[in-house]
Amino acid sequence: MATRLTQEEENYVRMSLLLTGISPRAARAVFDQEFAPSCLNATLTKEYNKLKDLQQKRIINQQQWNLLFPRRPDVPDSKTFDVTLMITLLRNLTNLSSPCGGYDQLPSDNETSPTSDLARIKYYRNIMAHLDEGKIDNSTFNTTFTTAWDNITNAIGRLGGQTMKDECYNLKVKILDQTNQEIMMDIKRSKDEMSELKKSVKSLNNSMKSLKRTKKAMKVEVKRLKTSNEDMTVEVKRLKKANTDTVPWNIRAQIKEILEENGNNELVEVDDKTISYDAYLSFDDNNEIIRKWVVEDLIKYLESKGYKLCLPCRDFDIGMIREEEIRVVVSECKSFIVLLSDAYLEDHFANLEWKLIWNSYREDRSKEIALINYDNMESGCVKQRNMKAFLRLGYAMDFSNRNHQFMQEITHKLGQQFDLQQY
Repeated sequence: MATRLTQEEENYVRMSLLLTGISPRAARAVFDQEFAPSCLNATLTKEYNKLKDLQQKRIINQQQWNLLFPRRPDVPDSKTFDVTLMITLLRNLTNLSSPCGGYDQLPSDNETSPTSDLARIKYYRNIMAHLDEGKIDNSTFNTTFTTAWDNITNAIGRLGGQTMKDECYNLKVKILDQTNQEIMMDIKRSKDEMSELKKSVKSLNNSMKSLKRTKKAMKVEVKRLKTSNEDMTVEVKRLKKANTDTVPWNIRAQIKEILEENGNNELVEVDDKTISYDAYLSFDDNNEIIRKWVVEDLIKYLESKGYKLCLPCRDFDIGMIREEEIRVVVSECKSFIVLLSDAYLEDHFANLEWKLIWNSYREDRSKEIALINYDNMESGCVKQRNMKAFLRLGYAMDFSNRNHQFMQEITHKLGQQFDLQQY
């Protein structure tokens, strides 16, 4: 038989039920007024770049991000949002006036605006989240339990209406049933376990930091070795060509100058291979968000720098057999840009593109692959062996950690473009 709860333990149970059961519904009433449920998906998609910035600043965590942009065919639903996420969206995506002291301070009693009430609920939720004892006395909230309860109840009533306010009153006076008491006893019994768990988490965090430092050092070393290997490969290739070339280098240079001055062919011959484009772009063009970034940001930037790019959804001829056109164009590209996303290798054409890109890269190592890890995928989640190796060795560029040099990193990977208009 469960031991009877003390008054401080009962206070804890009642306050937990108030802040986790009733207050989120009150906050959602305000949220749904600003973000109509029927338009929520479209609104979040429109604000994608701003939300992505909040994620990179760690204001929105990965779990919250998955609720905002779930995998198809699911769509976001405010019923799955907690109070913290709803307040984050309201303060960053709407024109609602912030409380006088901001959302992270307890508003004064005379502040009764919707945003002040949201800040009030958030303040008390944060205190509850940091309680270890499972008890609430008059010192917990720097005021009496009754005063704190009334502050929260009034805020819920203003946000959600009289019905929710009545629920708060009933919760305060009702007799806690056996289930509530058993929950409280479980909390008391797990206190020592939680303490040990925190120590374990702290130890794991230290281990993770050490592993990250080791991984970073390994990436630097691998990059150095790769650069050294590439330099050696280029030098060996140059020496082989010098030994087999029957045309003296100075005569060949003169011939090249004459061709550059007088030639008007559209294609360029490099080592007996025809080059029509500086780079081929391969990505899941069924993903509207990725396609928008490619067209409006990536292509716009690279073409302004003089690169000639092949974008299949733009440049392929209508009516042609796409598989055959992919085979031809991939062989005529100097380099490749691949955006790896969750659904990339599930797409028939993207899968074919990657196989042809890899074969072209393997046959001619003067070509380059700029692999952009758009969805921050781990190598263990990728079944394709060659792509898995790119991720494991750290050769992919992480889209979520891009900075103002991100585009320059891509151009550095592609190398100097051919002046195709001169040939």
